[in-house]
Amino acid sequence: FVGFEGGEEDTNELIGECRPCGEISEDGTNCDEEGVSIEFMKIMDGFWRSSNSSTDVRRCPVEDACVSGNATATTNQYCREGHEGPYCLVCQLGYAADLGGLCEKCEERTGSVVLFLVLVVVGGIGVFLFDTYIYSQYKTQLRGFKTAARILFVADQILAGFPSIIPQIELPTSFLATMRVFNFLKLDFAGLLSLGCLGGFNFHSKLVVFTIMPVVVCGCVHAGGRVTGRRSVAETANLVILYAMLPAVSMAIFGAFPCDVFDTEERHLIADYSINCGDSSYSVFAVYAGVMVVVYPVGVPLLFFYLLWRKRAKIKVGVEERATDADLFGIEFLFDSYEPAYWYFEVVITVMRLLMTGVLAQIEPGGSSQLFAGVLMTSVSVVVILRFRPFVSAKDNWLAASSYAQLFLVLQCSL
Repeated sequence: FVGFEGGEEDTNELIGECRPCGEISEDGTNCDEEGVSIEFMKIMDGFWRSSNSSTDVRRCPVEDACVSGNATATTNQYCREGHEGPYCLVCQLGYAADLGGLCEKCEERTGSVVLFLVLVVVGGIGVFLFDTYIYSQYKTQLRGFKTAARILFVADQILAGFPSIIPQIELPTSFLATMRVFNFLKLDFAGLLSLGCLGGFNFHSKLVVFTIMPVVVCGCVHAGGRVTGRRSVAETANLVILYAMLPAVSMAIFGAFPCDVFDTEERHLIADYSINCGDSSYSVFAVYAGVMVVVYPVGVPLLFFYLLWRKRAKIKVGVEERATDADLFGIEFLFDSYEPAYWYFEVVITVMRLLMTGVLAQIEPGGSSQLFAGVLMTSVSVVVILRFRPFVSAKDNWLAASSYAQLFLVLQCSL
C-alpha cells in the first residue's frame, strides 16, 4: 500500500488515505516497505513519472533508459546516465541517441561514425562494380535473387521500426535484442552519424535534413549519370534511393504532428520530448511537415505510378521481351519482379509500406487501437499477396506472404 500526504493547500482527494500500489501501476511500482508515501514510492526499472507526487506511472518506450528509484528532488533521478526529461528520452549535453534510443557519450561514437562512412563508400563502389560487371551480364539469372532481397528488405525495415512506431509493443527481451540488429535498415542517418552531438540539433533539424537529403543525393546521382553517359543507371539508382528512404523520410514527416500529454498538462512532441508542443516552433514545423506530406508520402507513389503508366503498354508484354527493351531501361526496378498484368504493383507495395510505418505511427500513439490497426494492416497485406500473386516467381509470392505474416504474428503476440 502507498499513503497520500499533503499540505494545507493540497486538494488531492486521496490525501490521508492508503491505496494498493496496483491501483497506480501493476508493474511499475514497489511498495514493499512499510509506511511508504506517494513521494517516496519506488519506481521500477523501465518506468517513469513526471514528479514525485504523480500517480501517473508510465512504461518507458526505451526501457533501458529508465532506472528504478524514488526521486525526491528531480525526475531525472529515474534516468540512466546521459538521459533526462519525459520518459528519460532526452539526451543530455555531450550525449547522442543511438539507433536503439539510448544516449551515448559523443566521444564514444566517433568510431561508429567513421565505420558507417567507410561502409557507405565501400558499399557505393561495390554496387557500381556489381551493376557494371555482373548484373548487366547476368540480369535474368539474378532477377530472383534481387526480388527476394527486396522482399526481405521491406519486411525487416518495417519490423525494425515497430518498437519506435508502436511504443506499447511488448515482446520477449531476446527477440527485441535480435530486432535491434536490423536497426540500420531504418536508415536513421541522424542516429548513425550522431548528429545529436551537434549543438541545437533536435527533431526539427532532423526533419529538415531528412527531407532535403533525398533531393541532394538524387541530384548528385543524376548529374553523375549525365557526365558519365550512364543515364539509365542513374535513373535506376535514384528510384532505389527513393524506394529505400521513403519510409524513413515519411516517418520523420509524420512525426512532426503527434504530441504526448502529461498529468502536468504539458504537451511534448512524441518524436522528440525536448520539444514543447506549445512553442511556436512546433506550429511552424507542423506546417512544413504538411507540405512535405504532399512531396513524399503522396508525391513519390504518384511518381512511381506515372513512370509506370506512361510505359505500361511495353511493360505488359512478355517478361523476357520487356527485359531487353532499351526504352524501359532505368525504370525496370519498378516492374521487373512482377507479372505483366500487375505492372502497377510496386505502387501497391509502396502504399502498404507507408501504411505500416508513417501512417501507423499516427494512430493513437501508444494506445491499443494502434496495435490493432497494425494487426489489421499486416493481415490485409497477407491476403492481398495471396489473392493476386503478383510476382513472376511463385517462390517470391510465398516469400512475400510469409514476410507479412511474420509482421502479423509479431504484432499479434504482443496483444
